[in-house]
This record gives sequence, structure tokens and C-alpha cells, in this order.
Amino acid sequence: MTAVTIDPDAELLLPVPATAAAIPAQKCVDPTVDAGTTKLQHAFRAATACAAFVVLFSMLVANDVRTGGATSAQAKCNAELSNGKWVFPSNSPPQWNTNTCFASRYRVNDVSKCLAGARVAFVGDSTARAQYIALGKALGMDEAQMERHADKHMEGPSGIELSFYWDPFLNRTDVNQAPWIAEGGAGGVQAAVHEGSQPALVVFSAGHWFMRHEPKGFVEAIIGLRDRVAERHVPGAVTNGFSADGAVERAFIRPVSPVVESKLNEGRRPTLTMAAVDEYNAQLQEFVVNVDSNIEVPPYLTALYSDVADYTEDGLHYDDSVRDNELNLQLNEICNTRLFGANPAGKTTCCVDYSRVRIQQWVTLLGFAVFGGIAWLWRTLNRTGLMANAKTTSHAMQRLSAFLNTYLPTEQTSHDIAIIGAAVTYMLIVDRTSLVLKVNKLFQLPVFGMLVLAAATPGFATMAAEKDTTFLNRHQTDEWKGWMQLAILVYHYTGASSITPIYAVIRVMVASYLFMTGYGHFAFFYKKNTYTFARAASVLVRLNVLSAAMAYTMDKDILFYYFGPLVSFWFIFVWLTMYVGNQHNKSTPFLLVKIAIGAGISTAIVKIPWCLDSLFELLNVAAKTNWDARESMFRLRLDHLVVYAGMLTAFAAAKLSSATIAKNRMHAIWASTAVFAAYAVFVALTPSKIDYNSAHPYVSPIVVVAFTILRNATSDLRTHSSRFFRWVGLCSLELFLVQYHVWLAVDTKGIASLPFEGVLGSPGVGMLVFGVIFVAVASLVAGVSQRIVDCIAGASVSKWRTFGVVAAMVLWNWAW
Repeated sequence: MTAVTIDPDAELLLPVPATAAAIPAQKCVDPTVDAGTTKLQHAFRAATACAAFVVLFSMLVANDVRTGGATSAQAKCNAELSNGKWVFPSNSPPQWNTNTCFASRYRVNDVSKCLAGARVAFVGDSTARAQYIALGKALGMDEAQMERHADKHMEGPSGIELSFYWDPFLNRTDVNQAPWIAEGGAGGVQAAVHEGSQPALVVFSAGHWFMRHEPKGFVEAIIGLRDRVAERHVPGAVTNGFSADGAVERAFIRPVSPVVESKLNEGRRPTLTMAAVDEYNAQLQEFVVNVDSNIEVPPYLTALYSDVADYTEDGLHYDDSVRDNELNLQLNEICNTRLFGANPAGKTTCCVDYSRVRIQQWVTLLGFAVFGGIAWLWRTLNRTGLMANAKTTSHAMQRLSAFLNTYLPTEQTSHDIAIIGAAVTYMLIVDRTSLVLKVNKLFQLPVFGMLVLAAATPGFATMAAEKDTTFLNRHQTDEWKGWMQLAILVYHYTGASSITPIYAVIRVMVASYLFMTGYGHFAFFYKKNTYTFARAASVLVRLNVLSAAMAYTMDKDILFYYFGPLVSFWFIFVWLTMYVGNQHNKSTPFLLVKIAIGAGISTAIVKIPWCLDSLFELLNVAAKTNWDARESMFRLRLDHLVVYAGMLTAFAAAKLSSATIAKNRMHAIWASTAVFAAYAVFVALTPSKIDYNSAHPYVSPIVVVAFTILRNATSDLRTHSSRFFRWVGLCSLELFLVQYHVWLAVDTKGIASLPFEGVLGSPGVGMLVFGVIFVAVASLVAGVSQRIVDCIAGASVSKWRTFGVVAAMVLWNWAW
């Protein structure tokens, strides 16, 4: 019987090529520099130049826009938090998004860590009570039902105590006896609730009761309050823990919240007016802000409440979304420096100074400069003969020339190293300096849909027929990698991870990459039975060389760029499975048993915590890696079966006869269609990502195999593929990695933004400008990566060079 033909380029089904020797010369064509060239390439080159000019100009003004020209840290923070707008995510309540910095979204653990051991007091009317409730909610505390106009107290995690004092006229406090601070003890003042607790944060909020009952008393109240707080204020402790011995460390007076007069009831409408609100806030400015008092009046709250008329039912009390956003802004001011000030990279850019570039990062960049730019210049000058006269001028120059010619890389290799160095330097500038603004993502379903459509349109417009009719042929798999990569890019950029159905589909796409890893490597090893060091080394280096360069430059763990290490882990298992007893690989029972044993061993490693913990501990001792086993275990568990599904699919493709396939083709198509329908229903009914993750390892292999069957259901489907998606597929690894710090920012949590007003500063223009540069950088890097791999671990390179590079990285880890 005739067996189904395996694609002769089956090894190319991997996310990246393996070796230059075994692979036809193909690359991700760089539309910005490749000569000859089409109108599209010229247009892209022009677009890249324009985008680069816009970004360079934006770097000149970014700092001034971000800080509003302020000089003090407090003023800069206020300017950053004030410059924002209300946005409307599709998956959550309205949010206040800052325009010039990435604000933290505080969760229970961060709030607990920031306020650990502190006592927080809210004093005033219902607006103070609302913030007391909001902080309790942020700490995961349930508010007990109590009388509205009464004091309230809660004890939270990490020794935090919350208190609310009903004091709408701010007249319960005086110098000798205050509800929020009381005299007592040899150590001085103490907290009123529990002896020894630290009243480190006090928030006052009042005004509306004055308007209705005592219009002229507001000024006197705030002046008295200002003076009393001054006596108990401990200045200069903003960046440390809340450790003031019973004294007030931070004190705030909220601006008087605006009212919506048209929504007020008849009893409130005559006295609660915006004119009165504006007058009271002007008095706060005059008697508190302008006199350099110890009480802060956050200006960002005025900005926050400037457009909230739709978020109140009675014209006075605002919805929970307003309350929660106010608290989050205040926590960004209070806690960002405390929690993230030492190293804010990847966490926040509001109210913190950017980390200084470490000496190790500078040395890494210097290495790229010496072995890249300088070496390339030297080799170029030598080749063109421009150094001929200089080298003959002295004996010392001749010796230097001989030394450089011996130890510097070749002209081509140094050029490629310079390209990588320029790329990671640009990443460092974008994501580790204040020269480029970073802002929060915003998920809006219409935007997500339009971006998916924009990515799909050129793909379908460039469909073309090819001659290859083999199962999962090269054109198909490049196309598969391409459209999946585009979907992942849109998913990351729009922040769609909180939408369970979208998350589930993206997880299947990641599983598909790993399926191709198992399929492609199995097909190669099964057909060629070749297990050389050069092949294994080149695959591993190709997967991780860019990740390593980025990790050392950006001061990150290489596992942070998880895709290369993830595929590397599974490649090693495929290699070991096929290598052990490879002389018997043509025996079907023997091979199937090997695959089952390999799946069992790898499952045990990723399922039993001490296995991976021990492995990572050993690597840490030997190579100073400091890898987090828990995160790796999570990713490995999610897809611990799909690689073996790929191996079994490749085995079936090699063994099944054409007659058998023809006989069962329709059954397979209908079964695969049913799988897709069932999966769609399952995803739609799955309530959360956690629930989906528990089923994903067992569901995804079935879905991926069903896709391969449907994709190859007819000869037309096998021969047709999209040229655009195929081009993207050839760059898929570089696109995935470069997005971290070029298109995205804050270590993928945020996005890069332009600091301009109007259309030029709109999210759409920013996406296009940074997106064009992102594609250009990724394609440049993709064009040189394989040559770098060949230099380190190619078939013609001594294995000692490969070992030397690895040893140098280990030594650098110890120096780091």
C-alpha cells in the first residue's frame, strides 16, 4: 500500500527553521532594506522613515508633556494622574485612563503590602464614607451594615485598621482630643481605636453639609483642620513604610465633589450648587494649597470629577466606578514609590522615577557596540582598502590590526550583531526610559474586531495556488503560523486576555505552535534518523538567541520571554524520545511505547512540583539562572500533551495509506466539524479562565488535530495558501519577541503612546506609528538571526565555539 507523503521540508513546520544546511534558503524578507523591490517595499520603507521621524520628535517633548513642566516629585505625580480621561472598556466598568503614564491597577495583595501595619482614617461626610468603603473593598473586607451617620471601624489583612468618623462639619477634632488621633501614653499620641496602632493616613472630605446648614463655616473649619494636622504631621516619610510613631504621616482633603443640579431633589437643589462647589474649592486652594500646608488637596480628583455627571443618580452620590477609580488614583500616588520605587520596570510609570540602567546592561550594550558596530566598521574599512595606509605607519598599528583581524567577527557577522544590538537598544529606550510615554491598555470589542479584520483582509486578498499537495505542507504551516501570530499580536495589544472565549482561542493557537514542534521534529527524525549536535544546538540557539539578547539588555529573566524556552523544553523531549533506541524506530510497537513513556515522564516532570523545582535549583547553582519554577510549571502543564499529539499525527501521516485515508476522509471531516462545534459551545459556556485552563491540556490536542484535518480536507485546500500570512509566519518568532518592548510597553502590560494633542496623539495613530517600526525591527532581526545562529552553532562551526558562548553567558550570569 502507498503511504501518505510527508512534506520533505517537515522540519520547517517548527516556529523557526533549524539549520541552514538542511533548509532551503528562505527568510523573512525585510521590506525596508531588501533591494529590488516592489512598490509595496518602497512604500513601507517610506512609512518606516516617517514613523521614525515622528517617534524621534516625540522623544524631545515626552518628558515635558508627562510632567506638565513640574519640577518636584509631588507636582509631577499630580500632573501625571490629572492628565487623563474616562474610557469605557467592553469588559469592565468605566475607567480613568491616564494619558501620559501607566497607572497600576491595585489589587488586594498590593494594597495590603503598601498599607501593612498602618491605620487609615476617613473623616467627614458621606463622601469620606464612600472612600472608606472603597478601601475596605480593595482589601477584600466585607462592610458590616451600620447606621449611615455613625463611626465605623474594620480590621483588615496585614494588621491594617480602617476607621470612618462621621464629622460633616469637621468640628469633632481639636488639638487635645481628636477621634482620629488621641493624646495618651508616655510615647506621645496614639490611635483612638487600638493602642499602639499607627494613624499613618488621614483623609478628610466634607463640604455639602456646610452648603446646606452653615455656608460661612467652611473656611474656619479647614483653617482649624490645617493647623491641627500640622502639629501631628511627620514630614519626609513618603517613600518609607508607614512607621510614624502615632503621628499623621499623610493627610489629604478631598476637593468638594461636584453636584449635578438637574438630578438633585427639591430639598437639596436651592443650596447645593456648582457655584458653591467652585467657591469652596477655591477656598481650599487659597487656605490650604497656597500656604504650603501639611495637607494635600489632590488636583487629580478635580480632573476625575470633571466629567462624571452620568455616574450619579441623585446628583450628589456617585457610582462605585467613580469611587473605585478615585481610590486607585490615590493608591498610585501613595503606594507606587513605596512598592515599586526601587525597580518600577514592568510595574508602573506613574509617580515614580525610571530605574537607572544598570552597569551590567551598559556592558551588554558595549559588547554589541564592539563586536557589532565597531567590528563591522573595521572590517568594512579593511575590505575597501581605506585602512591600508594606516596599518603600515607603525609596528604597533600592524600588531593591533593583526589582533583585530584574528578576534573580531567577520564583516557579515558583525553587521548582523550590530542589527541585533540596535534593536535591543531601541527596546531599552522605549521601555526603560521616559523618552517614550507608556499608557494602559483598553479593551474595546469593536476595536478588537476591526484589528482582526484589518489583519485578515490582506491575508485573504493574497491567496494563491501552489504545487505542493502534501499533508501539512510548508506553505500551509507558514500560513498557519502567520495568521496565528497576527491574532496573538491583536490579542496582546488590545488587552483581550480577560475575555474567556478569546483567551481560550489564543491558548489553542499557542498549543498549535507546540503541535507543529512535535510534528516537524518527529517527521525529520523519523525520516532521516539523524541526531547530530549541530542540529540540536542550532535549534536551541535559534529559539533563544534573541530572547537572551533581550533579557540581558532589559534586565529580565530569559523565561520572561517564554516562547523560546517553552519550545526548547519540548524539542529536547522529542529529541530524547526519538534518539533512545533509534535503531528500532521503524518498529511501530516500539515507537508507540517510546512516545507513551516520553509523555509519561514529561507529564510527571511538569505535574510533580519537586521535579521542576529540583531541576531549576540545580541550574541556579550551576548557572545562576534564578528561574521561577511555578510560572514555568503553569505554562508546561497547559500544553503537556499537544506535542505528543503532533508526533502521533506525523507518525499517522507516514504510515496511513492513501486508500485508508480516502475511505475515512468524510468521517474525519464530519468528526472534526463536530469537534469545532462542541469546542465553540464549551468555550461559550466556560465561566472563567481558571475553569478553562483545567480542561485545556486535554481539549486542545483534539481541536488542533481537527483543524489539520479540515485544513487538508480537499486538494484545493491543500494547495492554496495566503502569501501575506506566509510572510508573517516566517517572522513569527521575532514578531512575538520584539512586540514586548517596541509595540507594547511596561513589559507587555501597557502600550507605547505619542505625547501629542489631537489626531496625531490619538490611540489609532500611535498604534500605526509604533506598529510600523515594530514590523520593521522584527523583520530586520529575522533577516539576520539565522546567520547569527550559524556563527554560534552552525554545521560548519566547532562545538567548542557553541560551548564557549554558553560558558560566557553563565559567567555573565554570575557577574550579574
